[in-house]
Amino acid sequence: MMSGWSLGMQIGSSARLFSLALGLWSASGTPADGYPGAYADCPGVVVSTETGETLTFDTLAERVRDARVVLFGEVHGVPEHARASACLLSMLAEGGRPAGLVVEILSVDDQPVVDRYRRENPENAAGLGVVLQWWKRGWPAFEHWLALFDRAFSLRIDIKGGDAGEGSVSSPEPWLGGHLTAVRASWASAMKRAYCELIDSKEAARLGEQQIMRDLSMAERAIALHTRLAARSKTDPAVLVHAGRGHVRKDRSLFHALMQQADAKPGKIVVIGAFSAVDAKAMRETDEFDFVWVAGGPSVMQVDCPFGIGSKAERAAEQSR
Repeated sequence: MMSGWSLGMQIGSSARLFSLALGLWSASGTPADGYPGAYADCPGVVVSTETGETLTFDTLAERVRDARVVLFGEVHGVPEHARASACLLSMLAEGGRPAGLVVEILSVDDQPVVDRYRRENPENAAGLGVVLQWWKRGWPAFEHWLALFDRAFSLRIDIKGGDAGEGSVSSPEPWLGGHLTAVRASWASAMKRAYCELIDSKEAARLGEQQIMRDLSMAERAIALHTRLAARSKTDPAVLVHAGRGHVRKDRSLFHALMQQADAKPGKIVVIGAFSAVDAKAMRETDEFDFVWVAGGPSVMQVDCPFGIGSKAERAAEQSR
């Protein structure tokens, strides 16, 4: 393991390109070891894509304090990203502010199991993976997300499954309006890359449509949760949506649906893209996020196309269902 390295990144913005130096940061993603204050367990480094400024975690907490929804996009299979998301949850719930959590890795159809388990086991987040039979789902081990679920349990925060279930959103048109064509093109292109360019355009469009419906389901759940929390509190609540990084981008359906349906004002929806120490070296399209959070090493799901085309496609297929 490397003891540290310097990372220089070229981050694109609509106005300019600028270079970010994140300094000597351990490849294990823990420059915050010994970080003082409430966020001592937060991993990695956070950078503003607008200014190129490297933020302290206290500063990040101030930047997200007024947000109604924070979209956090992880690299699946990097446990440090769940730790980062847990830190965000603490920031949003600071001072007793009502907060909620929507997660892509749980389905709307999982909700009765999740709710029943929490009533019977309010202190034991680890056992949730057992009752959900996590080993059958094609995801990495449940422990990869345990830090986030532990935090939600300890803060007594509502957890909602965001992935589309039976009877979820039926049509994207009312949610996306004029953005729908561009969103479909973006997702279809992403699906082709996920399958190492081995699928045709028709199949890429079909898989992209599945991702759009997943996005809209998460948006619907986030809006409903925020509305419910607001109805029982005088304080404006916050909802954290934890999903794959491709889902939270500003050019994709989740963000556009929230902006359109929630009539959001600037700053009320904050988007954070998480990168690992490996993919941060090739970072691009970061102007689709407000902040970039770099933490952790390679994903356990990472397969390079030239050497593992079959495995890559099989895993992507499992997660698209």
